Amino acid sequence: MTTALLSVEEVDPEIISVVVDTENDQVIVTFTSLTGATYAVERSTTLESALWEELDDSVVAADATHTYLDPGAPSSGEPKYFYNVTQVEAP
Repeated sequence: MTTALLSVEEVDPEIISVVVDTENDQVIVTFTSLTGATYAVERSTTLESALWEELDDSVVAADATHTYLDPGAPSSGEPKYFYNVTQVEAP
């Protein structure tokens, strides 16, 4: 009998860039990712952990980096946003 060990890779994503696109009224968040992994994207006006708003918990990465668009964020009236990305499911 042969036993195989399956490795499930989980890597904490790193936000590479956050770009405010006022012309298209969106914020563009780019982060490192694993192809096929599912991520959750959150934002907050403060770094207090209890105040994070989940924007999407089913973002599936198609490459080693992924770009998430947060439409309407620039015109929302908030002076700044903080973003957080977490892996919720391995590929």
